[in-house]
Amino acid sequence: GESPSAADNVSPESRPGSWLEAETVDGNFRIRWRPLVDPIPVADVFAVEVQVEGVKRDLEGITILVDAEMPHHRHGMNLVPALEGGPEEWTARGMLFHMPGRWEVSVDVLYDGRMERAQWTVEVD
Repeated sequence: GESPSAADNVSPESRPGSWLEAETVDGNFRIRWRPLVDPIPVADVFAVEVQVEGVKRDLEGITILVDAEMPHHRHGMNLVPALEGGPEEWTARGMLFHMPGRWEVSVDVLYDGRMERAQWTVEVD
């Protein structure tokens, strides 16, 4: 067989993953996020896009934290992602899943000295 040409290699940044959605614990916000590369790589830095929607509360004065950990290994990411944007649309750059397996991705919304979390389980292999 012929080797595929370079034109067949679409830049991974141009093919985001699917949106995942959840409400925060107290139901004040709805969070959607997706990786900007699909599939999520192992041991390679990637970025995620996050959208925040106010359900019972407006978005004034909010900030967010994006993190991930491996619940079975009791450790999180080695990097703290850099956030830009807000308050409705954010990009977190510098996400790093350093090993395959089950990761829990969390988005915390901080406002008025309070914090509300939405989280998802993601399998990376």
